[in-house]
Amino acid sequence: MERTFGADATALVTEVLADARQRTLCLIEDIEDIEDSGLERMHSTLMSPLAWGMVRIVAFEDLWLAHRLGGMP
Repeated sequence: MERTFGADATALVTEVLADARQRTLCLIEDIEDIEDSGLERMHSTLMSPLAWGMVRIVAFEDLWLAHRLGGMP
């Protein structure tokens, strides 16, 4: 069963995700060597590199915006 969402829901989700993206970028802006290897280095033995988390965020944005709200396959 495919769900459809109106323009208001799409605009709201887009706005909320943009805000979350900005807050996420603020969290990582002070990491040393972010331009080089800061996102690829393991900062903790308990966690994956930050780049992996960033990629997951992008994948979920794509799922929610393009596929769920935009109706793309």
